[in-house]
Amino acid sequence: MRVIYIDVLFGINLTIDYMLLFATSRISGVYVSRIRLFLGGLIGALYAVSVVTIPVAFLSSSLIKLFVGCLMVFICFGYVDLKRFIKILFLFIAISFAIAGLILALGNFSDIGFFANGGYYVNVPFRVVVFAMIVSWVLTGFVFSSSASDKVNPQKTVNAIIKFNNKSIETILLLDTGNNLHDPISGKPVMILDKITASKLLPLSSLKLLSRLENVSEAFSHIPDDLKKYFRLVPFHAVGKSNGLLLCFRADKILVNGKVWCGLIAINPEQIHDGKYSGLIGL
Repeated sequence: MRVIYIDVLFGINLTIDYMLLFATSRISGVYVSRIRLFLGGLIGALYAVSVVTIPVAFLSSSLIKLFVGCLMVFICFGYVDLKRFIKILFLFIAISFAIAGLILALGNFSDIGFFANGGYYVNVPFRVVVFAMIVSWVLTGFVFSSSASDKVNPQKTVNAIIKFNNKSIETILLLDTGNNLHDPISGKPVMILDKITASKLLPLSSLKLLSRLENVSEAFSHIPDDLKKYFRLVPFHAVGKSNGLLLCFRADKILVNGKVWCGLIAINPEQIHDGKYSGLIGL
């Protein structure tokens, strides 16, 4: 009869699920804080324990496993739109299948059982599990270094959550160290969003201004009266263009990599890097 220690089962699954979510973050290029990785891994670990301790066959069904996977991805990566969520979910599932296949092959080769119903398991001292968890936490901190690498270009990105007018979006911004744009009045830094992303924050009554961004003064005249206090024009200089103006607005709250960011948002009429990113930010 095989004896399963709940603390070891919990610790191993927390560590492996944490690393699976971390791998998903790295491959997708979407930054996730270590706290959110931990919370996602915690859900997976609790599920593994519940399958062993609660004698209900339905808990180990594929439908429940898919639901738990969706919950883990939602906790880690949030929900911006359905296409993005499904893409990350399938990537997480693919990585999980690949790792599970490798562990299964290793088990067949070594005659050691690495699974316990709905979770991973190997009979090792709990102190080894704790050590593995600490190493995983430290290593992900070194690898992240406050940003996630883009899988196509060696650019760095940041995760931003922006709240404005009772709306909230989560998006990926390209880190541009050459972006020193600041509001000359308040001295606050300015991030740049493309108009498609900005449209998800603005009310329907103000969307008309987005089609007039080439003429910033005209666009400013189409801002509803109740929102004009949030908008202003900020001068900028760029290659091939001097003394230009950008239409900017002040969001209710901005989080960059989980930390409050105090600045303005400029609306850019063109996409950033052919639509690969939603905007730019200089840190």
